[in-house]
Parts: sequence; structure tokens; C-alpha cells
Amino acid sequence: MLLPFSTLYFTVIIILLYLPTNTLPTYTDLMKNYIQLRQDLKTDNGKYPSFLDISHKLCYEVEEIWKTASLPTVTHAQATEKLRSFNNKYNTILKIYKGKKDQPNYQRRLSDFRNKANILFDLSKCKCSDMVSRCKCAKEHKVPAKEREFLQDQRGPRKMVIGGIDQEETSKLKRIAEREEANLKRMKKQKTDESTSQGYSAKSAEDNTDSDIDIDCAIVDEYIPESV
Repeated sequence: MLLPFSTLYFTVIIILLYLPTNTLPTYTDLMKNYIQLRQDLKTDNGKYPSFLDISHKLCYEVEEIWKTASLPTVTHAQATEKLRSFNNKYNTILKIYKGKKDQPNYQRRLSDFRNKANILFDLSKCKCSDMVSRCKCAKEHKVPAKEREFLQDQRGPRKMVIGGIDQEETSKLKRIAEREEANLKRMKKQKTDESTSQGYSAKSAEDNTDSDIDIDCAIVDEYIPESV
């Protein structure tokens, strides 16, 4: 008998009920909530929402948790692409579960996947192991001094929790994020405008093709993938 998607997910990963609000979410936290949102947003006629619809909503919630911790993050587009990458890996594991779940090699692969799922869904701009003397990140991307110990803990033993909201630092991070999103939109619009301008000098059929390619490139540029 073919098990439903949600049942298989519970078999592959041990999950929590909701996104945590006092710690930074792990991949497991996000995937559990992805499954829940997929069910919640299903239409009356049984149609499920697209991955992009769910990932946008979910990643916005995760980004808010990072802001509460006063930590600078990657763009929203990068966050959704990071989730997409992990979801693809999960689907690859899931496709062969029924036929190989009892095989030793698959059991080891499943165990490795579970372990990786329990690490931080890391949205930090700074990936430096030494965030003090060897950090080469731009000033606005550096982890605030008082948050470095917490981020290192969340990348490791995960024994610390988010304290009170630093209003000043949170407002600063919000302004930085808004500027970066505005820059992305401006670059996308500029590329779209350039493609439109180039199109007027060519034949009508060729215009449409070139414009589509340029617009697609602008979208790809915005969604810069990050490795899991």
C-alpha cells in the first residue's frame, strides 16, 4: 500500500510541532512546517500549492526569527533557494524509501540525512568560523559582537536561547535588508528595461525571444543558490 506523503515524512525525519521562536530553526523544523503548510493551503478541490508559494511564506517566518536574534541574513531569494535545495534532497530520499528502506546502505544514507536535517538552517550573511579576527565580510554583514556566541552555539550544541529583542539592532538590520531587496528589484528592472530596449531594434518574433531570455536571466540572478 502506498503511504501518504505526510506519513512517509514522519518516517524519514523526527519532527517538532511548530517553528521554534526562542532558537534558530533547523532544516527539520522547516521541513515539518513545509508539510503542514502544504496541507493547510490545499484547496477545496484537492490541489496543493506550489513549492514557491509555501517557501515564500515559510522563509519570511524564519527571517523574522533571525531578526529577533539581531542577526543579519541572506536575501529572501537566497533563503527560498536554500530550502528548495534541501527539499530536492529530501524528495530524492523519499522516492526510493518503500523499495530500499530495509537495505543497510539505504539505512546508513537515511541516518546521515537525519543528522544533516538537525543542523541549523543557516541564513547568516557571515559564514566565517572566526567572526572576530579573520572575518572578511562587509561591515553590514558582520555578526554583532554580542550575538557571536549565540550564533556559534546554534551552529553547534544549540543550548542557548534568544533573549529580549534589541530594538536598535533589529531596526538597523531591517533597514539593511530593505536596501538590499530594493537593489535587487532595481537590478531586475534595469535588466528588463535593457532587454525591452534591445528588442525594438530587431524583428518582432526575435524581440519576444530575446526579451524573455533577459528577463529569465534577471530572475536567475536574483535567486542565487547556496549549498546546504
